Amino acid sequence: MTIYRKLFVALPAILLMLCSVWAHSDSVKLVLNPIPSGPPGSNLQFDGTLTNLTSATVYLVTPNLLDTGGLTPDYSPFTSMAPLALAPNASTGSILLFTAVIDPNTPIGTQIDSEFFITGGMTPTSTDVVAQEFFPVEVTASNVPEPASLVSLLAGFGLMCLSGGLKARARKEGTGQIGGVSEVDDLIRGPHPSFFS
Repeated sequence: MTIYRKLFVALPAILLMLCSVWAHSDSVKLVLNPIPSGPPGSNLQFDGTLTNLTSATVYLVTPNLLDTGGLTPDYSPFTSMAPLALAPNASTGSILLFTAVIDPNTPIGTQIDSEFFITGGMTPTSTDVVAQEFFPVEVTASNVPEPASLVSLLAGFGLMCLSGGLKARARKEGTGQIGGVSEVDDLIRGPHPSFFS
């Protein structure tokens, strides 16, 4: 077999391999930062950066979100903030790409595996996947104060009320001061140093 015949046989296989690699590579780099988490029913905001990795203009046509269940997306930020096309090697900087509401019935501790991708391409009507990123969304408990924090808060509030009540009673009785220090201050801070001399 001559070298030309070998090359002729191998060339279609090499071209097919190169085309499949080109078809599956993203022409736009998508970075979501940071990946938010939240309690059931919360509205999450997804910020990210889009960077054109090619030497040609890439049109950004449609955003899409696939998940394992539990997120309801809103793409209006993408349509208002993302450009219609990215010039060669251009970047958007950090922009709001989409928001998503976590289903209120999603159990706490659930991880929602998700994929955000953008279709587009070399023309305004292209439907190729030009950018994608896989990410998890953690469903967390709501921001309810811990019981110890509530006890401390109530104890502080109770002391303030007690202090105010004692001061009001001392003013009403006309006995608000003893040696320049009020009775309430004695209760809270302890006896005045002049009593020890």
